[in-house]
Amino acid sequence: MNELGKTYVCGMCGTEVFVENEGTGTLHCCKKPMKMAVEEDRPWVEG
Repeated sequence: MNELGKTYVCGMCGTEVFVENEGTGTLHCCKKPMKMAVEEDRPWVEG
């Protein structure tokens, strides 16, 4: 499930997706599933 208000990141190219509408399924980029971003993935984001 894609959680409302969460950011997902592509491990291959670094593309980020912010979820505005919750839903089922898996987000994909570069033919691979995206993972929920954690602070360590995004050191340039304050906060």
